[in-house]
Amino acid sequence: MNKKNIVIILPSLTIGGAESMVYQLVSELIKKELNLTVICIATKKDTYYERALEKKNVNIIYLNNDSKSDFKTLAKIYNILNKIKPNIIHTHLHTCIYGIPWALTHKVKFFHTIHSDPEFEFSKKIIKIMKFMYKNDIIVPIAISDVIKQKANLLYKVPLEKIKVAYNPVDTDKFYLKNKISKNFIRFVNVGRLNENKNQKMLIEAFFEVQKEFPNTKLALIGDGVLRKNLEEQVKKNKLEDKVEFYGNIDYVEKILNKSDIFVLTSIYEGVPISIIEAMACGLPIIATNVGGIKDIVNKNGILIEDLNGLVDGMKKLIIDKSLREYMSDNSLNESKKYNKVNVAEKYLEIYDGEV
Repeated sequence: MNKKNIVIILPSLTIGGAESMVYQLVSELIKKELNLTVICIATKKDTYYERALEKKNVNIIYLNNDSKSDFKTLAKIYNILNKIKPNIIHTHLHTCIYGIPWALTHKVKFFHTIHSDPEFEFSKKIIKIMKFMYKNDIIVPIAISDVIKQKANLLYKVPLEKIKVAYNPVDTDKFYLKNKISKNFIRFVNVGRLNENKNQKMLIEAFFEVQKEFPNTKLALIGDGVLRKNLEEQVKKNKLEDKVEFYGNIDYVEKILNKSDIFVLTSIYEGVPISIIEAMACGLPIIATNVGGIKDIVNKNGILIEDLNGLVDGMKKLIIDKSLREYMSDNSLNESKKYNKVNVAEKYLEIYDGEV
């Protein structure tokens, strides 16, 4: 078998779910006997992921395009692929479009990971293009859960056997349960971009209601985004400044998870959030909206909710019932083991080796 010559394309290596998945995957693949190049569409951001991969001597090419897709970037990627001549292309998020021209004119295995609900992944125009690419075996779709696989099957009309599944990986060397320090309050924690989809607005609304009955609670928000100022104003308006902590983008997420008691995710749509899997690896019970592939990973280890009232009820339930928190914590730990980054990397290598 020829040595694998892999090109992975993604928008950037900023802090996010898809970026975390790529970081974990590349960290493992770089240990193998293969050639690996990562192409980032955006400029270098000096993030933790970038610095860590550079220390591992990963070849990363930055195209310095922080705006919308354009033909100039398309041409750049075509020329780069001409020089590298990969036998495997693996794209993430909207970057699949950039690999298509080269794939149409060269013999290459082309894979695209579907990171979220397929219905929300692309515009209607791009969905039509991807449907053609999938149905004609030009691109192989990789779903991050069985639910996402089923949704891709319905949207793209691609036979289930053509859709591969590889879970999102977690770094269990970094995210694991440490000894908890006893404290006289319950801390909820949320990890994600501060934007409309992650819906921290609803979380703060729910926390405000919970505070009325349980003032011995706190909320930690990890992440940054366009809505940070609005959310800070919402906290101030509800006089929760001493109860809600904004951490921004940090390199020590696992430390805050291990100082917390319950993980909460209030997204409007999702795939299978790595933030939940990392929280599970740290032994946290989960409260999450029942969207995307979340129900694949949250069952006996948490509570699925539909709206604000369900969120308030779920938060109160876990505050009151310590034995339930402990039961869900144990299930989170057990369930997280199958998402170990080593196992996920092996699964991707198996997919790469498969017939297209």
